[in-house]
Amino acid sequence: MRKLMLQTNYNHKLPCNGFVHIDHAPAYGIPESDLGKSYLIETRDESSPAVTVVLDSLIRFTLKETYDIYTIPSHGLLAKAFIEAWLKMHPEDTLETWLAAYFYFRV
Repeated sequence: MRKLMLQTNYNHKLPCNGFVHIDHAPAYGIPESDLGKSYLIETRDESSPAVTVVLDSLIRFTLKETYDIYTIPSHGLLAKAFIEAWLKMHPEDTLETWLAAYFYFRV
């Protein structure tokens, strides 16, 4: 089983039965060929116990196309604040960087 490491339990979502998480789009993230596979998600700061999930789907978009509908459930931030925080955490990225909203269900 592949392990995924998050910095923290953004928006306290990991205990939920289903949740969304925004990260870099494939090739830096999970490719579509991994849909339906199981993953173990851990947090670097140990803010949540590890959870086993299945990747249900993902949707790709550029950072400039990031909307509240994805950022609020993923990180608990409005899109404008998410974009500002993302660019601080990833200074190599631009508004043209491809991201994805990954949709997971707990096993």
